[in-house]
Amino acid sequence: MLRMLALGLAVSVVLDATVVRLVLVLSLMLLMRRAHWWLPRRLDRVLPYATV
Repeated sequence: MLRMLALGLAVSVVLDATVVRLVLVLSLMLLMRRAHWWLPRRLDRVLPYATV
């Protein structure tokens, strides 16, 4: 009985960590459009500029 409970908990954690979180993050990024790329000016000055 305990093994079935542990397996169910492990499966639910894996499903939550992969499917649900991926769907939520991607849908929020789609809804926010360019707002999720916004960076405050003070932080922009402090962070180093990386060229690709």
